[in-house]
Amino acid sequence: MRLVILEIGERNEMLESIKTKYMEFCKDDFHIGKTEIWYVHNLSSGGRLGTVKWYGAWRQYCFYPEADCVFNKDCMATIIEFINGRELSRVSGLAR
Repeated sequence: MRLVILEIGERNEMLESIKTKYMEFCKDDFHIGKTEIWYVHNLSSGGRLGTVKWYGAWRQYCFYPEADCVFNKDCMATIIEFINGRELSRVSGLAR
């Protein structure tokens, strides 16, 4: 899951994305703020499954699912692994 791919987006900009077996996490490079926003898409249909972004009240990244999306334990584990990676990345960035 740690494969980071840079690809050309619709507006000809480079987009950072991480692909897993069934999902793709695409970073919102236009977001201005201290934390990152990532959109989660289904690889086969391209449909948006949800968003991973910072939830200030809990001081951690959380997953915000789209309406009527259903996830099995494997998909949830993939999302949790991704969020854990964002947390580690954030902490190591603050330690510098």
